[in-house]
Amino acid sequence: MPAARPLYGEDGSLDPVAEAVPGVWYLAVERRGRGMVVAYEDGTKRGFILDTTGIERGVAEEAPETSSGQSPSDVAAAKRRTERTVREAERLASAVMATAEPGFEPFWFAVPAARPLYGEDGSLDPVAEAVPGVWYLAVERRGVGMVVVYEDGTKRGFILDMTGIQRGDEVPAAPGFEPFWFAVPVRRPLMSETEEQQEVGELLPGTWYLAIEQREQGLIALSQDGHRGILFDTSGIQRG
Repeated sequence: MPAARPLYGEDGSLDPVAEAVPGVWYLAVERRGRGMVVAYEDGTKRGFILDTTGIERGVAEEAPETSSGQSPSDVAAAKRRTERTVREAERLASAVMATAEPGFEPFWFAVPAARPLYGEDGSLDPVAEAVPGVWYLAVERRGVGMVVVYEDGTKRGFILDMTGIQRGDEVPAAPGFEPFWFAVPVRRPLMSETEEQQEVGELLPGTWYLAIEQREQGLIALSQDGHRGILFDTSGIQRG
């Protein structure tokens, strides 16, 4: 191995189980797509290496048979997970190398299920996770990936799977009303639209919320956790 390379588990996880380092011999036992299943010389670890460029080959050995205790279905499942890892790695590499789409207009969006956020350095170790109920800002499209930032600007990275997202500009709004993002100067309660007017959520400083309708009593807004209600006190709000 010419340089340290991460060794990924055969379960398809993107968290490395070990690291292959120069000066140590490893046994390549199987090729899967563009990657290689390798085993440590003492047999203590086995996993998947995606980058095999520049390796030094030793004397060829016969690949060992599947260890006892692994059923054919287990082997097939591990192979499918590994193939998914390879596809994810290829898509991420493609996004990292792609140029930004010209004329792209940033937009806010929410995800329907948890999605990994990968660093712009192309590492398969997620730097964070995008979760439902939170708005994220898509700032750039690169090939199959989208560069997104957290609302507070603390994290930035690639999301590869944008299926089923809810765009902020696609949230239904009242006719003639143009939705806008806003922040509150102090905590404000978000009240229900029913006659009881119970508190259904809270709006806090430092977070952006989406106003989708103007009523006589106040603004109809969406909270980060998906609640909808009336903001009666709109004094001092900051529009985004």
